[in-house]
Amino acid sequence: MGNDSGAREERQLLWSLVEQMPAIAWTTDRELRFTSSVGGGLAELGLTPGEVVGRTLQDYFETDDAGGTAVAAHQAALDGRSTRYEQNWRGRRYASHVVPLRDESGRVVGAAGVALDVTERMWEPGALFEAEAKYQGLVETIPAVTYIDPLDEWGDSLYVSPQVTELLGYTQEDWLTDPGFWRDHVHPGDADRVWEEWVRARDSGSPYQSEYRMLHRDGHEVWVSERAVMLKDAAGRPWAVQGVMVDITERKRVEEELERAWQREREAAAHLRDLDDMKNLLLHAVAHDLRGPIATVLGSAMVLENSLTDLDDDKRDLIRGVTAGAHKLNRLVNDLLDLERLERGLVEPDRRSTDVGELARRVVVELNVKFHEVQVETENTVSAVDPVQVERIIENLVVNSARHTPKGTPIWVRVHRRDEGTQILVEDAGPGVPQDLREVIFEPFRHGGEGLGIGLSLVARFATLHGGWARVGDREGGGASFEVFLPDGAVVAEAVPDGVGLAAS
Repeated sequence: MGNDSGAREERQLLWSLVEQMPAIAWTTDRELRFTSSVGGGLAELGLTPGEVVGRTLQDYFETDDAGGTAVAAHQAALDGRSTRYEQNWRGRRYASHVVPLRDESGRVVGAAGVALDVTERMWEPGALFEAEAKYQGLVETIPAVTYIDPLDEWGDSLYVSPQVTELLGYTQEDWLTDPGFWRDHVHPGDADRVWEEWVRARDSGSPYQSEYRMLHRDGHEVWVSERAVMLKDAAGRPWAVQGVMVDITERKRVEEELERAWQREREAAAHLRDLDDMKNLLLHAVAHDLRGPIATVLGSAMVLENSLTDLDDDKRDLIRGVTAGAHKLNRLVNDLLDLERLERGLVEPDRRSTDVGELARRVVVELNVKFHEVQVETENTVSAVDPVQVERIIENLVVNSARHTPKGTPIWVRVHRRDEGTQILVEDAGPGVPQDLREVIFEPFRHGGEGLGIGLSLVARFATLHGGWARVGDREGGGASFEVFLPDGAVVAEAVPDGVGLAAS
């Protein structure tokens, strides 16, 4: 059921339809005394809604003839039969339909009728009475089925618009002559719910609203949205219901497709999460399993390199190669472990007052990069940073430049104060970074060329943990320029320059 505002709008709309009908609707009790009268057709007879309430049928038609057409039709209704008839009254011709009016137990308590002025049809063949044309133009052209039904489930329908054929494949006559038509054609899967909703609305006198499936004549399902209000007599007692049914099958189809798409997306997201968890477990397992053997190889190689002084140059170069390879593997294992811990959110900066420039000099010396000249330019750059993470930033940037530039290419490491923070620049005179690679260069496993791209991913993530950022561009004079900015003691990233993306942490 809708909210109060929506209910009032629905009631006003449906009552407006009733009042504009070029027809008269009424009810009587078992003594054939009028209990209600509504409809736009009353005005043609000089009557107002409810004016005849309390008068008997015989009194209104000024007759004592129990066999008169109108009286006989109502007597038949009291016996449980529906009757259609036409009669002349006060210079007009009316086509009437009278049906039994039953209470909730099915007992006949009176009669209900609808009369339509068909005078113009009689006098001017093919012409419609103006009011009838207005009503039919309204009811029979809207994309919905309009109906008037008695409140009891056994009574014949009083009216249904011709759109019922387009909606369900059945004729108006099929609906009007079968008291159980509506209930018989509600989808079995919705029937109990819909009937309970209808009974609650009927018993409370509230507007009725529901969405459910009906069965078309050819067997396929039709989704409908139904809204209805109760028609009441002069005493305020409901005697009929008037409503509209709109085909919402296409809307339901789209909703179901959207739901299936959402479900596929949820399943894909869950699968990606599972893969990500599996990846992290693999990284953790591989890195830990490799750490011990690599440490053994590295330690042994360093001992050999430092203790065996009587080896010839070829053997000494061989040992140095083993040592360099072990260092490279050790860095890779450390990168994998750091990445795995970052993925699980286990890493936070341990800020300490650090001379970042001096730290850069030490890192370059310890790296002892072969075949490249690495120059360090620094100034007083004491800042509250995590020295271990900053060491990894500088180390990974220098190793990246050495790996992706020809032998002999100069590399510059510059550390400066800037905007209440520290700027770290690692530049080279190599070929530079292709434009299409710059957007993904700080993502793990997306690096072009040699390596897994884990090192640069850690650079960006460590910078982000400090509240800073990392970016890549062109060096003035040619080559690549990697820039990292670390704000002093910041916990939230500052405004990012154009073209810079925050690394995901």
